[in-house]
Amino acid sequence: MSIRRGLSMELMEALVVDDDPAVVAWIARLLREDGWHVHVAASVREALLMIHRTPIQVAIVDFELPDGLGTEAVQSLRKTVPDAAILMLSGYSDDDAVVNGLMAGADDFMHKPVSASVLRARIAAVLRRHTMPDRLTVGDLRLDRQSRKLAGTNGEVQLTAKEFQLLATLMGRPGEVVARATLLADVWGYDFDPGTSVLDVALSRIRQKVSSVSAQSTIVSVRNVGVQITSH
Repeated sequence: MSIRRGLSMELMEALVVDDDPAVVAWIARLLREDGWHVHVAASVREALLMIHRTPIQVAIVDFELPDGLGTEAVQSLRKTVPDAAILMLSGYSDDDAVVNGLMAGADDFMHKPVSASVLRARIAAVLRRHTMPDRLTVGDLRLDRQSRKLAGTNGEVQLTAKEFQLLATLMGRPGEVVARATLLADVWGYDFDPGTSVLDVALSRIRQKVSSVSAQSTIVSVRNVGVQITSH
């Protein structure tokens, strides 16, 4: 699956920040295969220099670098290019690393080792979110990207990050039956069905929130096909 599929050809510049030459070479190859011009940095200092010289659209940053934490590079990139798609990688599996990375401004956080298919799926999902309009509308429903609030005739409700991503994918394709595989890729970065109820649980929560603010719109599961949002 290409991580550039369906995106503007103007999106060209990618940055890989890692001090492991093998990891850098592997990620850079994947990105180049999908048409990206790849820049590399092995330290926070090199990353900061690159960020201020080049309009980066995609960055994959290691959490721990020889001269500090990759979160410094993430913070700088988020300030310099607010709409950049930023993913962090780490060999650590503790929650503190994940929280620090996301709080610094990363869109996603992955633990090493990660497969090529999962990395591509995660990048593609983040890029799709960054090309999303600020507001999506279906019937009386209005979904705001900045606040992650869903509003309708009967009021408004706050969504979690995953709920927002899931509903945004559906509202971006009103009336269309969206395959479960597409939803799993967009929201959780899977390019396969993990065989768990994660999607069904999230859909149940979203149905409740949609019904609480709208009497016109519903989310329907089409057996063996996918999910769609409809309005009447």
